[in-house]
Parts: sequence; C-alpha cells; structure tokens
Amino acid sequence: MSINAQGKYTVGLREVDLAFSFPVVGTTVGTTNPDRCPKRLAATTITYAATGVYTLVIPMTFTAGLPYAIILQAQADVAGDVFQVHPVGEATQSGGNLTVVVQCVDYTGAAVAPAVHAGSRINVLLVGSDTGGK
Repeated sequence: MSINAQGKYTVGLREVDLAFSFPVVGTTVGTTNPDRCPKRLAATTITYAATGVYTLVIPMTFTAGLPYAIILQAQADVAGDVFQVHPVGEATQSGGNLTVVVQCVDYTGAAVAPAVHAGSRINVLLVGSDTGGK
C-alpha cells in the first residue's frame, strides 16, 4: 500500500488530501505499517471483514469534522474481473484514528470479493481539514 498526505491552504483552512492504494488479495488482507507509507501514517491498518468488505483505520484526525469527501476507485488487473467499490456508512473518528469501511460490488450491486491479481487494487482519496478552520 502507498499513501500520500499533502497539505493545502485555502481561505484560512488547511486542507489535507490523503491518497493511498492497497492491493486486493482476497481474505488475506491484514496490513499494518504497509510498504511505501510515509511515517506520518505508518500505523495505517487494512483488514478484510467480510465478502469484499475492507476496514481502513488511518492514524489521522480531521479536527474540523469528518472528511469532506471519500473517493474510491477500483483498479482491476484483468478486464473480466471489473468491480466497483463504495464507502459503507459514514467515516468515524476515535482515539486519533479515522475509520472507513468500503464494500466491493459487481455490476449488479451484489457483494463480491475481487479476484486476486497482482494489479488489482483499491485506490482511496480522502479530503478534509486538519485545522478546525483556524
């Protein structure tokens, strides 16, 4: 998994984009301190919870509230294995961590565990403020 945390300043807010990607490896996902992860987010964990459901726990707190946007993109290695990915419920913050649950579905909307291929990944972009608007 790789992660990028980049701060941007706009009209008194410090906006933070968190962009990261993790491989789809079926039920074996259980990543802590993933490779290519900056030290700021080194304790990020990803766990496989159920069919196509992943729980992302990111050591980041958006002090102005939850992220403005959670953008997910499925990346299939093989055209026949195309899937979609969506957030489930709202992101939550607790103890300095942000938790996001995502669900993979097929073209009919049924839960699916993406096929395991080297190039299949889930790409994530979270946008929010870490300054409380100050």
